[in-house]
Amino acid sequence: MAANAYKVMRMKQIPLNMNSEGAAPPTPEKKPVVGWCAIGFGVLGVFGPGLVFSPIAMICSIIALFVGQALWGILGLLLAVLGLVTSVQFWLVVGMGWILTSTDWAWLKAIMEMLKFGGGGTDI
Repeated sequence: MAANAYKVMRMKQIPLNMNSEGAAPPTPEKKPVVGWCAIGFGVLGVFGPGLVFSPIAMICSIIALFVGQALWGILGLLLAVLGLVTSVQFWLVVGMGWILTSTDWAWLKAIMEMLKFGGGGTDI
């Protein structure tokens, strides 16, 4: 009997009317601004200078993932990677690194000895 009385008392405390008296104010909808930035910088990375905008898109995407905007973060990451892969400057840096690590530069030393750069042809 006491349990039923408690349930009835609890039901009377819940406001069931449509007016705003006693109701909590509506909370404004949170917009995924960081996710939008991630997508925007990702698109700029694909169609613009990818070496500049793709890292910014990656940073915004990671922040969006941590904030809870998973879909926006994943899309931003995909666009950032696509922007890097299609960037000419990125492949130039990768190619220069490959050349620096794969050559021994003996051919350049031989050419310099042949042309006698730096010493005028005589040993000092």
